[in-house]
Amino acid sequence: MSSQPGVRTYTTEDYIAQANELTDLMGADWLAAHSARPHRDTHAIALWLEQYRNTPPEGLSRSQQLLQIGELMFNIQALRDAGTQNLETRIDDLRLDDPDRVSSAIHEIRVAAEYVQSGRRVLFIPEASVQTPDLLIDDCLEVECKHKSRASQQDKNRFELYRILSRKLRAAFPERVTHSALLLDAIFHIEPRREFIDRIVATAREGLGRPQPSQFSETSDSLFTANFRILPAGSGPTALALPRGDTEFDLRSTEAIAVDQNGTLGRFINLNVGCEVRQDRVKSIIRSIKSAASQFSGRYPAIVSVDISAITASGRGESLAYLHEGILAALNSRTTISRVELSTTHFIEEGEGQAYCTSIEVIDNPKARLPIGGS
Repeated sequence: MSSQPGVRTYTTEDYIAQANELTDLMGADWLAAHSARPHRDTHAIALWLEQYRNTPPEGLSRSQQLLQIGELMFNIQALRDAGTQNLETRIDDLRLDDPDRVSSAIHEIRVAAEYVQSGRRVLFIPEASVQTPDLLIDDCLEVECKHKSRASQQDKNRFELYRILSRKLRAAFPERVTHSALLLDAIFHIEPRREFIDRIVATAREGLGRPQPSQFSETSDSLFTANFRILPAGSGPTALALPRGDTEFDLRSTEAIAVDQNGTLGRFINLNVGCEVRQDRVKSIIRSIKSAASQFSGRYPAIVSVDISAITASGRGESLAYLHEGILAALNSRTTISRVELSTTHFIEEGEGQAYCTSIEVIDNPKARLPIGGS
């Protein structure tokens, strides 16, 4: 077992055994009916099993699909060992041809297993004619699980423009430029457009072409504000680190194109870019939290667990700007919610292989009628 919180690692043989268990659980007829075919979306679990079967033995220690299979089956086994009521209804949901419901069932099973493994008693609450939460913990805590799975086309277009900006800034900082760094903070007041990107790049290129370091801005009151700072040779950083924590920026990136003989990063670009229009994925998370409030009884403290793995930061500096601000604003008038937990499941390097890690960010509701003790 790993000592890192949220990480469970086993031997490759353990995972292979769990893959066989999942194959039996889903059933041969179901797997045959859901095998990959042209022009048809493949069921997530069927795809995991097919990719696992197609992985050569020497590659299994780094198979992400095998890790996903193992995590699901270890969670199911923990719940079965604990005698968790109504588990089979969630297992039945895993076979559905509804991708969102399948992902939601995986998340609900994961959350329930985490409680069981910490010594709590869990009940899956049956579906009813009235809205109810998903889990009851120790007869004194309610949990509603939400899963966010889609990125909107507008969000995709926005981040593609940000990537274009980053590429064009690199091209505007050629080797002949003697300055060491370009620092740029840009905020769009409306949804960004390509012509805004081109204006910002042209201003950066002009500033980099001047012999002296400088600090300047390019603004359009209703469109965007861009603040530039150009540092002289030898004054760049010696290490790269992205800032952490809440931010108004959608994307924060830092990179160096060259390193001088003193170890100072040259042609260093630090880019912070955002938009006052909230990302669709941020608005979607907040809507989910708002909708959960009516599902709680009001008799017990209540947690909304939101799986944001599919839409969270990509590892390239992307951020969910204004998310915390929006969640706290939503909680202000939804006092039945005691806490929001943002869950992100991702792969990490561990030794010569990988592990599947779940990170949970906790946001307590300062206005909750029933706060969660010990928070």
